[in-house]
Amino acid sequence: MVKRIGALFLALALIFGFTACSSQSPAGSAAPSAATSGKPAKTTINIALPADPGSLNPMGAAGNDPFGQVGTQIYDRLYIFDNNMKEVPQLAESWERKDDKTWVFKLRKGVKFSDGTDFKASDVLFTLQLCKDDKTNGLIVQLMDWANTKVIDDNTIQIAYTEPNAVVFGQLQSVFITSEKAYKASPDQMKTKPVGTGPYMLKEWVTGSTVTLVANPNYWGVKPKIQTVVYKVIPDAAQRTNALLAGNVDIAINVQPSDIETIKKDTKLTAAVQSKNSNDSFFMNTTEYSVLKNADLRKAIAYSVDKAGIQKAAYSGLGKLATASVPSFFKDYDKSWANNDYYSYNIDKAKEYFAKSKVPAGTTLTIISNGGKEQMIAAQIIQAGIQKIGLNAKIVTYDPSVFSRNAMDAKGGWDIAMWSTGSPNFIMPDLFNAYILNLGVSGYKPDAFVTAIKTALKQTDPAKMAVYTKQVNDMLVNDLPHFSYMETPLFYGYVNELQGYSVWSIHIIPVWLLSFR
Repeated sequence: MVKRIGALFLALALIFGFTACSSQSPAGSAAPSAATSGKPAKTTINIALPADPGSLNPMGAAGNDPFGQVGTQIYDRLYIFDNNMKEVPQLAESWERKDDKTWVFKLRKGVKFSDGTDFKASDVLFTLQLCKDDKTNGLIVQLMDWANTKVIDDNTIQIAYTEPNAVVFGQLQSVFITSEKAYKASPDQMKTKPVGTGPYMLKEWVTGSTVTLVANPNYWGVKPKIQTVVYKVIPDAAQRTNALLAGNVDIAINVQPSDIETIKKDTKLTAAVQSKNSNDSFFMNTTEYSVLKNADLRKAIAYSVDKAGIQKAAYSGLGKLATASVPSFFKDYDKSWANNDYYSYNIDKAKEYFAKSKVPAGTTLTIISNGGKEQMIAAQIIQAGIQKIGLNAKIVTYDPSVFSRNAMDAKGGWDIAMWSTGSPNFIMPDLFNAYILNLGVSGYKPDAFVTAIKTALKQTDPAKMAVYTKQVNDMLVNDLPHFSYMETPLFYGYVNELQGYSVWSIHIIPVWLLSFR
C-alpha cells in the first residue's frame, strides 16, 4: 500500500507559489515597499485576458483558455499541479492509494462554498458524475468504476477505476468541484452565477468586456492579499501590450512575441516567456487518401522544415526548438532525446528521401491551418521548404471552430494538418492516445503502436511505463505521423511591483498567491 499525504496548502504556497518563470529578473526587485514609500499596497489587480470566458459552468474546459484562468480562482479541485508539476492539495487534504485502481481522499473539514453552505464528499461525487455527460470532461471519467466510487463519510471519498491507468490520477486535477445543491438550483448550470470553494467569487460579469471577482469571505485557506480581480477582455494581442505599457493592466496574458523586447525596455515591467505542456507541430496524413502515405516522403518533409526559421519569424527568436514529439517538460521526456538528431533542417537529406519516395516532382501537397498568426507563419515556412525539394504546396485556412473536424477526416483532402499538441497529464502515451487513437488524426494505427500506447497507459510504475513510452517515441520518430518544430511558447508581461508571479502547469496564474509591494 502506497500512501501519499498532501502537505499544508500554505506551506506549498510559500515554497512553490513565488517562483517566477521569467526571461529576466524582476526589475522592480529594488523598488520601495509599501512600508518604506508610505503608500498602502494595492489590493486590486487588472489582468488582460485574450477572450471572454463564455461560461463559468464548472464543466468548462480547463487549461490555457479564459475559463481556466477565471474558473481556477472560483473553484477548487482535489489538488492542482503548480509551476514545477508538484501536487498542491486543495480540497483533498491527503490521499491514499489502496491498490492500482483505487484511491481514498481525505477532504478538508470546515470548508464552505461561497454561498455559505458546507462542502461535503457528496459534492465531489456529484461533480464527477456531472463529468459523465459533459463533452469536455467525459474522457476524465471514462474509466471510472462507478459501483466502487463512493462517499465513505462527509470528509472521505473513494474513487475507483475499472483498470490500472497511468493518467487517471492526474486527470482529477482538471475537475472543478462545485456544490450539488447550488448547481441543481441554478437555472443555467452556473454559467453566469458560479458557486465554488475557491479564494474568489464572481461580483460582476460584463460579457465581452470585464469579469470582476472579489475575495471569498468563506475561503478555507490563507486569505488572499489581492481582494479584487478584474479580468479585462482584450482580444487583440497588441492592445494587451499597450494596456500594460499604459498602466491599465498589471498582467497581460499572451502578448505578441515581437512585443517582448518592448516590455523588457520598460523599467517598470517584466517580460516572461514560458513553454510547458504543448508543442507546435503538424500531423501528416498516412492514409491511402494522401501521397504522404509514403514514409520516405514524410521524412523528406521533416528534413525540409526550417525550425530555426520558424522560431525567428513567428516567435522573434524566443522559445525552444522541439527535440522530440513532446515538450521537454513532460514527465516521461527522456533527456537523451535532446542529443539525437530530431530531423534537423537539412535540404540535401530532404532531397535524398524525396528521390527515394519516387513521388513525381511537382506534386502538390495541401497544408491546413486554423489561421492563427504564428501558425500561418510556420505553415508558410514549411511550404517554402517543401518547394525547395521539388514539390508544390498550398495552404488552406479553416475557421478554428471547424478546423479540428476537418483534420480528423483523412478523406478531407489534406496532407499536412498544423496543430498545437499537448496533454494536461504531461505523458506522451496520453497525448497520442488522444490525438491519434481517439481522434484519428493522421490515420496512423499500426498494431505495434496501438499496443505500446495501451500497455503504457496501464502501467502505474513510471519505470515500467518508460519501456513502452520509448517504443511509442521510436515509432513516432521513424514513421513520422506527427512532427514537432517548437515547444509552444507563451508570452506574458507584468508590473514589477507584483510579487509572487508564476504560471502553473496548465498556464494558469494563481492570483490568490499574488500581492503588490
